Amino acid sequence: MLCAGTGRAMGKYHSGGKWSNACCSHPRRHELMKYALIDRLEEELGLYVGYPDIGLPKDSSQIHFCGMFKYFAQFDGLAEHEYDRVYVYEIPKELIEKIKPNPEEIMDLKWLTLSEIEEWYDREPEAFSAWFMQALQFAKRQLVKY
Repeated sequence: MLCAGTGRAMGKYHSGGKWSNACCSHPRRHELMKYALIDRLEEELGLYVGYPDIGLPKDSSQIHFCGMFKYFAQFDGLAEHEYDRVYVYEIPKELIEKIKPNPEEIMDLKWLTLSEIEEWYDREPEAFSAWFMQALQFAKRQLVKY
């Protein structure tokens, strides 16, 4: 199964309640992307990419770069104009039960196959963030391996 993404928390400044990618990297000034990715997995999904108690050190080797796209959308007087980099994280089975989403970021989490995600999007595109399908197109390159 795949993580379709998350229901964005209703308190987000835009797209609250919409389904989207699991988390965003948002690197801090001078922060290497691999560390930003690990930090956001921890902060947004409560997923620690390393659990010494079960022998898993922090490791970004299972995070795969899928591509980048330019994105622009307007929301109630606001606008976003970004370059988005898409990554897929292969979650070890022993970590799935440890996911504890941050309620300020995520209100729900769904596990679906790629075809289920695409069928849902075809039926109800308004349920997803404006950038979701663009990101999914890049992620599919990695996801088709499963």
